[in-house]
Amino acid sequence: MMGAAKVLAALLAGSTVGAPIADAATVQVLFRSGDAAADGARLDSIDNPIATGPSTVIFRGGTSAILLRDGGGFGVVARTGDPLPPPLVGTFNDLGDPVINGAGAVAFQAGVNSPTQRGGTFLYERGTFVPIGILTTEGVLFAPGLVTDLNDAGDVLFSSKRRRIDLWSRADGQIAHVVKNGDSAPGVRRFRRFGRQLVLSDGGVVVFQANFQPLRTRPRMPHVLTGIFAGTGPGRLSVIARQGDPSPVPGAAYGPLFDEALSINAAGEVAFTGRTDAAGSLSDAVFLYRPTGPATSVVARVGDTVDGVPLRAIPPSYVGVDSTGRVAFMGCFADGSCRLVLASGGVLSALTGDLQRETAGASIPATNFAPRLTDGGQVAWQSGDDVVRYNGAVTTVLGAADATPIGAPVVAGPLASITRGGWRSGRAVMRSTASTMVGFGRWSPAATRSVEQGTSGTSASTRRAPEHSRSWGARSRVER
Repeated sequence: MMGAAKVLAALLAGSTVGAPIADAATVQVLFRSGDAAADGARLDSIDNPIATGPSTVIFRGGTSAILLRDGGGFGVVARTGDPLPPPLVGTFNDLGDPVINGAGAVAFQAGVNSPTQRGGTFLYERGTFVPIGILTTEGVLFAPGLVTDLNDAGDVLFSSKRRRIDLWSRADGQIAHVVKNGDSAPGVRRFRRFGRQLVLSDGGVVVFQANFQPLRTRPRMPHVLTGIFAGTGPGRLSVIARQGDPSPVPGAAYGPLFDEALSINAAGEVAFTGRTDAAGSLSDAVFLYRPTGPATSVVARVGDTVDGVPLRAIPPSYVGVDSTGRVAFMGCFADGSCRLVLASGGVLSALTGDLQRETAGASIPATNFAPRLTDGGQVAWQSGDDVVRYNGAVTTVLGAADATPIGAPVVAGPLASITRGGWRSGRAVMRSTASTMVGFGRWSPAATRSVEQGTSGTSASTRRAPEHSRSWGARSRVER
């Protein structure tokens, strides 16, 4: 759990685990998160401790890092055990998924090992860390929620448990409320819940999805509808698309619009996936909203042909829009394949073959796309435990066997982020984790040793929290 320091301890009575517990039994701390194993790796997690003998215990420990991919190598933004920036005291522990902007600045959440803080959010720029948040009177760093986007001005967008959205301004260092449950907007009586994906333009415009209670303008209106909205704060919100309103598809209204894919470019143009509703028949489509007008057009819909082959489905996995208005999305076809498709100049073209990998008889889907299409036509996403990209061809950015600053094999976090300029003019950032089995001999921290490095990807990946539901929890301990 992010922010909770972990402790491995032994309850000692004499020198053996199985002996009767004496009145003078004591608890001896064997290992804390942030401590180093014998190979030097600082560990951010302690899982499944097992006593294998009278004086031996083993457990699985993990370590994590925020890695920058720049050219052919990896750079480190932060790793478990690195010192916190002043005036904070302590070290980084478990690290959350990062986002990156065009200048190479990186924002991320992190749990910490500290006597005064439990966790925080940090902006890394030009070699310096900037803590984001508010120090309370108790000395605990308040973090406003999950980091979801970072624009080229250095502003950081947050989402808090789908209940509120906040924006931290790099210019003044203040956190401003954008929207929360209970707020209203044009045609909206009350917002109730926000979707997973939200995006931020360089001009500070936030685009989000929401469940809401509509204004009652006619009898028998639904009590809850869905929609996509844009704005910069309370009283400055506008509707992009709303369930039940006419869509650009002739004879069809917008269907449910929640947890769709979103993307925004510097001009404030928004690409989004969605469904249309024609007399109760739902169909997938991709749309492009332009704030001038405003006007929304259909980019593609089920039945349109891509290189002569009709689209069968458009999943809400990915959409991206570049500065010229070109739109990329995932399209699926009758043969079961799902490919990246580019819409440019009214023509749909497949950029890739099937993005689903077949490994040992299992199909590994493409997931967790960065919500961008760079001007160079690049796209980044996750495939199993790897980070991959499209840049004229599909190649691996971070693979399990890659040698990284935290060793190998590694597991990529569920979200990678790419600059709007892509690899040619910028960098990509990702979270990586590795796990190891650690053994203690005779209850001595000095006797720690690495038993087995690189547990299976499945085992390591249990440390992820794709929804970032980790809370800033209290200290926890494991005792024996």
